[in-house]
Amino acid sequence: MTEEEKIRLNEIIFCKLFQQLLRQHVNPIKVYDLIIAVAAVVGANTAVLDTVISSILDNDRHYMPTKEEYAYLLRKSDVPVRRVCQLVHLSNSTYYKMDGTERYITRRFTEAQYQEMMKVLRFFKTSYEDMEGSTV
Repeated sequence: MTEEEKIRLNEIIFCKLFQQLLRQHVNPIKVYDLIIAVAAVVGANTAVLDTVISSILDNDRHYMPTKEEYAYLLRKSDVPVRRVCQLVHLSNSTYYKMDGTERYITRRFTEAQYQEMMKVLRFFKTSYEDMEGSTV
């Protein structure tokens, strides 16, 4: 996996995280406030992060991933077939029908936006790992 592909996969994971939060909570303002609060905790630049969040809320197709792009990057990162199908919402037959040809993948967000997204992603990742043994 190239560095550009890793960066794009992280961008997609951030978009998917935000979309998952939007599905769980009806009010997008509360989800926005949660991300901004996390940004304040980790010391991220909220003005830069605001542009990312606005692009996701607007469902801007330039930034949002396609299923094919997401599945391709997961496949390249050696994620098992069942997990890829579960994450991308594909059937196994659709997964295997997708051709294995190389695709040109490039980042969609600026370097500054990417750095701020990574701060938030690292916070969620470490928080999740800390809560794994919880009995709640």
